[in-house]
Amino acid sequence: MVQRSFITLLVLFSIFFSYCLEAQVNYRVTGIPEVIRRGDSIYAILRSGDGRLFNLTNVDMRLVQKYQGKNVAVEGAARQADQVIDIKVKSIEPVPIDKRALVLPPFKKHQTPPKLISKKTPVYKVKDVRWGYIPDKVRNNENFRYLKTTIDSSKVDRAYFVLKPFPPEWIAAHSLLFFTFKPGGMVNEAGEEAIGLFLSIEAYQRTNQSYSLSEGFKNTFGVSWILATYEDYTTQSCEVQKEELYFYPLRLTQSQTNALLAETVLQATANRSGEYYHTVTNNCTNNLIVLINRVLPQKQRINLWWIPSMVYNMRATTPVIVPKMLKKKGLVGDVLPVLNVKNFKKVFTRKTAAPRPMPPVRPIFK
Repeated sequence: MVQRSFITLLVLFSIFFSYCLEAQVNYRVTGIPEVIRRGDSIYAILRSGDGRLFNLTNVDMRLVQKYQGKNVAVEGAARQADQVIDIKVKSIEPVPIDKRALVLPPFKKHQTPPKLISKKTPVYKVKDVRWGYIPDKVRNNENFRYLKTTIDSSKVDRAYFVLKPFPPEWIAAHSLLFFTFKPGGMVNEAGEEAIGLFLSIEAYQRTNQSYSLSEGFKNTFGVSWILATYEDYTTQSCEVQKEELYFYPLRLTQSQTNALLAETVLQATANRSGEYYHTVTNNCTNNLIVLINRVLPQKQRINLWWIPSMVYNMRATTPVIVPKMLKKKGLVGDVLPVLNVKNFKKVFTRKTAAPRPMPPVRPIFK
């Protein structure tokens, strides 16, 4: 009864905060606007200082014309995290380029987002992939190794939806995607090979911030899509933080699994400066559904809204509910035994002395 009441309150809470949202990913970006005329068509764009190009919709063209050539701040929203080119404008106003502007505290190092160096499908070269703690240093969030990494999506073996509960466990959790590889699927610049890759989507916090559910409704945090090796994330979660991980095998075809990894890399390396995390509509869980939807046929895709642009589908955004929903739709299998501090080094392994060709990584519980 208490659980149902809490979920009901959460739904009502999300409805209240989502009611005014006409899209799910809030943005604030600065740049130079321009009105483009092509034949009988007219539209507005914004060129940001870091080279991105946005289409501005729902905006008075006379206002854009007025501010052409000037630096402006645009506040608005994109439809979802994989569709951030089109910004539905809520406000646009000129802002001076002030060299004396306040310098904000840096972002937390352990949440550094990756960057795409090159793409030659199915091979992706990525900068700032997390590869575990720096040897001989204190194991804390300041001391992670970030390395250039080559990821071959044709060598992915399996994909998993992963749940990491935290108090109160019956309702609170963090969601991740995890991929295992065949030999050569993920190798860093030092020649080290990883057995698997995690995607963790997090509220990107500055060093003077701490995450809270309520602050996640207020455009307080940025968003970071972190790529980390199996060894990195399980050491941090299971050994250092004494957390548990639950793996649900995704029931996808091999081509869908390959495509899901490719989409994960491309979306994780997208420049998300100016994008805000949202507790309900742009979080660690619903964005995994966004990715999974990209590789599913139309009839299998999961609706993200109960009432379009008004009431979000809580079954697609609440971590502890999503696995049940995915299983009901036949998209995941039974959960594997819990991964924890006692077994995380033994479950997903590849014998280095095995004869060639080496087998893919498969979970083994003893």
